Amino acid sequence: MKRFLASEFPLALTFGLAAIAVGACTAPGGGGGTKDTGAFVPSTDLGVTLDLVTDTPAAPPDAGPATKTPIWSVDPAAPTSAAGKKVQHFGGYGAAGDERLYLCGDAGLFRVRRGGTWEDRDVGGTAAVRGCHALDDDRMIAVADGGKAWLWSKAGAQWTPNEILDGPALRAAWMLGDQEAIAVGAAGSLYRLSGATWTPETTAGVTGTLEALWGTPDASFLVAVGDQVIATYDSKTAAWKKEPLPADPDGTPDAQKGFHGLAVAGVAKNNVWAVGDWGRILYRGVDGTWTHQDGQWSVTAFTAVTAFSPQDVMIVAKKGQVRRFDGAKWNVVDVQSPKKLPDGGAWPSPDARIDGQTVRSYDLVGVWGSGPGALWLIDGAAHLIQYNGRW
Repeated sequence: MKRFLASEFPLALTFGLAAIAVGACTAPGGGGGTKDTGAFVPSTDLGVTLDLVTDTPAAPPDAGPATKTPIWSVDPAAPTSAAGKKVQHFGGYGAAGDERLYLCGDAGLFRVRRGGTWEDRDVGGTAAVRGCHALDDDRMIAVADGGKAWLWSKAGAQWTPNEILDGPALRAAWMLGDQEAIAVGAAGSLYRLSGATWTPETTAGVTGTLEALWGTPDASFLVAVGDQVIATYDSKTAAWKKEPLPADPDGTPDAQKGFHGLAVAGVAKNNVWAVGDWGRILYRGVDGTWTHQDGQWSVTAFTAVTAFSPQDVMIVAKKGQVRRFDGAKWNVVDVQSPKKLPDGGAWPSPDARIDGQTVRSYDLVGVWGSGPGALWLIDGAAHLIQYNGRW
């Protein structure tokens, strides 16, 4: 079967369970790796192994017939109402055992997936929503240029404007709790919402645009990444701190020096990954310092990252590239063509067009999952793909 890049077709993916876990992985570390497109082995606390290629693995001795080959497929619940609007951010959260997805983007775009159906929750107007975050069905935030911010009103089931008065260009937000949030953006803008009031929080030396945020579940530790900057917040000191960036790897071209962070995620304050332009991956380990990891990519940007455990992290990139960390190295994920469309028809040829756009033109902008049995990717045109090992 012909193989496609993830950027070549619609995207929302539910990872099915593939095979029983066959081993544990080591603690996270830097360093490179070969372009291994074989089976990925996550940590034992995840309990499964995901086969990342369509070649059916050999069954272990006395194990009976091999499991059915997992494949990539189009999600039949793709948010078609988002057609024509560019997705800027994508994420999710768990709710009563039913994973929720959300996306936001141009022209006030905001969608939430509940029970397999995408609901239209646009913020209204024509604002390009640059960043969004949700803790649950009732605590959601969206931010845009001009200091615009919206909170989802639980009582009114609608968005309530809560703008930052001095009008910074906001790029990301993170809900901390009820009526509490952090928003970041251009020129080192960093604001904290408490109740109905936004308060600026400054960090010495942070002047570049902050592009992304991540925080621990208890909100005691936060990380903001952006243009030549990583800043962290620790509730013990109740202050933000600019953290030193690691030296560029030997031989880095002048045009690629430094770190322009585009996304960040982790599992704890000392297990955090920040990704960005030129295929850069920075890892914050137990000593609290950042080091480089080799993601086998230096052409363009890693655009999103999600982490399940210290031994299982996934990133996506422009040009449909996907990488997965196994606790020791980053592996190339071989995204393959779906065999069928949601209506049962054959998958179109590589030059076919969907929604007026060439399939192969898509760049991945988001990845999120609640675990190895539920993982999704998305591109800027709101196309989704699922990994399904249960067919």
